[in-house]
Parts: sequence; structure tokens; C-alpha cells
Amino acid sequence: MSNVHSGNVLFPRTASALGEVGLPGAALLHTDLTTSTQDDLAELWLNSGGVPASGLVCGLIADEQSDGRGRMGRSWFATKDGSLLFSVLIAVPETVRAELSWVTFAGALAARAALEKLGADVAISWPNDIVTRPHAAKLAGLLGEVVSTDAAGNIGVVLGVGINLGLRAEELPTPTSASLATAGFPVPSRDEAAAAYLRELGARLAALMSACESGISTAAASGAVVPEMAAGDLEASDAGSSAAERSTSAAERSGLLAELNATCATLREGITVNRPRDTPVHGRGVQILADGALVVATTAGDVRISTGEVSLLGRVAPSEGK
Repeated sequence: MSNVHSGNVLFPRTASALGEVGLPGAALLHTDLTTSTQDDLAELWLNSGGVPASGLVCGLIADEQSDGRGRMGRSWFATKDGSLLFSVLIAVPETVRAELSWVTFAGALAARAALEKLGADVAISWPNDIVTRPHAAKLAGLLGEVVSTDAAGNIGVVLGVGINLGLRAEELPTPTSASLATAGFPVPSRDEAAAAYLRELGARLAALMSACESGISTAAASGAVVPEMAAGDLEASDAGSSAAERSTSAAERSGLLAELNATCATLREGITVNRPRDTPVHGRGVQILADGALVVATTAGDVRISTGEVSLLGRVAPSEGK
């Protein structure tokens, strides 16, 4: 990290919100330029050796990134004043390991709820993009990455969000992108947007962790084995579905599954899901399952999809930019 300093002065609302929902001593950092806020916080986790308790450890806001990225290794375009580039480091307890993909879903739900409270009409495009209503232009994206597990059993996760705030139309990376400004929504400051996001995220993470903790005895009684998850992107996984199907899932008990199904723009006719190692799926988005997978009704029957890129504009390839 270069030129890193406390973000308390430039982002007082965000610092206050992090203090409310984070671990005691959680720090808000700010940098004018870095390669990637995701990489910076991953390095911080590895160098610190972890933390004694679970929760939000710190946050990092960058003015600019030279190597910012979105899902599947794609770059994330942003400008200094027109975007919020914000990553948070989270110590996730071992009890959440089987539901790790829901940490990223919690981030997407938090971003949507925060933007709605700030005056925007938005929805989630599965798995973790935020799009405008009714035109489904991409406004924001989330990226969750596992770093490592510390000696106390906490799993280090870095959750990043990029939100297009005041970008002008000519500054947007693709024709299917939008900013709050171009969509005609109120444009908050980065401080207002980050603070609103943190408060929504803190509530959803607390609900998820509580639901996972309450399900330990049920899983133990059923003989469920908590699956390992490799470092990297946190996506919906088939491995998590077996544990979820044995009893009511933490995603259900926390309310996150119901919220995601209620706010997902992908659950409609005329979607296309491009899959990394398979043929595209065209049809109607039906529901999101407890393991985070998307069910699409096609002419050949229902298809369950764990990983993919969704186009809400019909049978066209998704944009490569963020």
C-alpha cells in the first residue's frame, strides 16, 4: 500500500459506521493510489497473523487503483471522484465455512439496500452485481476473496465493492453500465455511500454468523461434514449444497436467502447465463437456492447454475468491463 493514512478525517461517517459494526479497534484506511484494495487487505491479513475474534477488522478506501479487478479477474474501471472503491477485511468464524459464498451475497444485499436508502432504485443481478431499475444497467459490483485461516480458526475474507457514483456517460466503461448520476438518482459523497454500506453489511454479517452458530448442533447431529474451500473468489458452490439440504440452511435462518430472492432482477424471463466451461443457458430465472445457485427454466427443463455471468438484456454476451 502506498501513501496509506487514516480515513477518519476525509471519511468521518464511514469511520463512525465501522466503529459501530466492526471489531474494537477496527481501522478505516485511505490511500490516494494503490494497485488493488483487495490485495492490500489480503497482505495486511497475512502479515498480521489474524485476529483473536471474528468480525469486521478494517476497511480501505482508494481514490484510484492501477490494477483494480472484478469477478473472474476482470478489470474494474473507476475515476477518482466518480466512484467508490472500498474493500473490507473480515475475520469469518469457522462456523461460517460451509456458507462462505453468502459473505459475498451479504455484501451485494448490503450495497443494494444502502443505495436504495440513498434514493436509488436498484436490484441485484445474480450473483453479485447491482443494476438499475428498470433498465438493468450495471451500477456496482462485489468481489469476495478468501485469504487464509489464522491460528484462532478465523477465515480471512476480503470483500470489495465498486460503485459508480458521479461518473459521466462518456466515462462509463461499457454501453450497459450506469452511474447514479447517469441513472438520474441522487449522488451521495463517497463517505455517505460507504457509511450506509457498512451499516447494512454489519447487520447482514451478524445475522449470517448467528445463523451459522445456531446450526452447529443440528449439523453435528446429522453428521454433516463442513467442506473446505480453497482461496479465491467466493462463488455459489455445489459443495455447500449438501450441508444446506440436510437441515434448514443458515442462508434461510438469517433471512438472506429470502431477501436475495425478493430483490434479484435475474428472476425474470429472457435472461442469458454465460458459463465459464459450458454452453450458455437461455430462459427464465426461477429462484436462488440455499447454496446460492440459480435455477433457470429452459425449454429443456430446469437448469441449476452455480457459476456464471448473467445478461438481463436478452440473448447477448455480457459486457467484459465493469
